[in-house]
Amino acid sequence: DGPARVHDRTRPLRTGAPTFEVLVRNVQQSLSAHGALALTLRMNALEETVDAFDEVLDLIPEPLRPRVQVNATEVRGAGIRPSLALRERLNAVNRRAVDMGYRYYDGIIGVGRGVFCHGDRPGHFQIGPDGAVHTCSPSSEKPEVQTGWLTADGGLITNERHDAWVSAPRVHERCHACAYLCFCHGGCVLDRVRGRPSDACMERYADISGLVLTRYLAAQRGRFDSEAV
Repeated sequence: DGPARVHDRTRPLRTGAPTFEVLVRNVQQSLSAHGALALTLRMNALEETVDAFDEVLDLIPEPLRPRVQVNATEVRGAGIRPSLALRERLNAVNRRAVDMGYRYYDGIIGVGRGVFCHGDRPGHFQIGPDGAVHTCSPSSEKPEVQTGWLTADGGLITNERHDAWVSAPRVHERCHACAYLCFCHGGCVLDRVRGRPSDACMERYADISGLVLTRYLAAQRGRFDSEAV
């Protein structure tokens, strides 16, 4: 989530111990030891932290960067409404990453993907340490995503939440006339499960020219991989 002074404030261990240096060391050693390994570097930005992201990009040795996809994105939800200035700054961070030799991850202009996110893919689950099965990233604000359990022999038992998930409309009626439907493919499936899709999804395209430019430059330099489904 930024350099050590930022990341260790938001991502400490349960004991309060820092995690940044360990993560950076593990990334560097893993990439060096395994030549076929590729990673996605996700950095979650707030208005007050995005300007420090460049410091993180400098930490990965240049020969390793072609195997690292940079996904610098804004924090959303819990009352947070990212500004246009933040989105423009994030596009600038992603373009600098491309200039430095990193690959570009585009999670917004979903051309060729067919779904908004992994949670919309049939058969996609995240498994918790207690055996709980989630259809998308779990949190206390999203009880609906816990859709089943693993059995002791590795089988899957789904619950009524899973039924609601798979029966949610593919595209909500209010989205049919949206100019960005070809990019978002119906938006967040959790909003559709809840029956209340939000217009806030359109805010992701506030800097549409910057998104297109970043994607174009990455593709021109051979540093963009389309995520087709």
